[in-house]
Amino acid sequence: MQALKNGAIGYLLKDIEADRLIQTVRDAAQGQFTWPAMLAAKLTKHLCANVPALSGRLAALTGRERDVANLLAGGYTNRRIAQMLYLSEGTVKNHVSSIYSKLGIYDRTAAALALRRALDK
Repeated sequence: MQALKNGAIGYLLKDIEADRLIQTVRDAAQGQFTWPAMLAAKLTKHLCANVPALSGRLAALTGRERDVANLLAGGYTNRRIAQMLYLSEGTVKNHVSSIYSKLGIYDRTAAALALRRALDK
């Protein structure tokens, strides 16, 4: 959890195979979250248990914030979201800050997991 708080987007076990290591580093460079399955399940359970309910708060998002929130839930970086929505990276950062404020969540990983869960409903 401390690694996540410090900005980690992945975690590797020491017994990883060489080809998987290379692909994992490439994925991380692209901004993709990379976690071993056994840790991902524990991480998801922990984060979801500690995320406030979002049901009523999603209505407070603007249409563009909802677009950004959907991509944030997909684990995309601000840079990639900007490219996909044809926005500047600064504009995306502003939308993400607004989303955090409106939802009362200030951790990107927790926000992504909570949004994924809430938007799938």
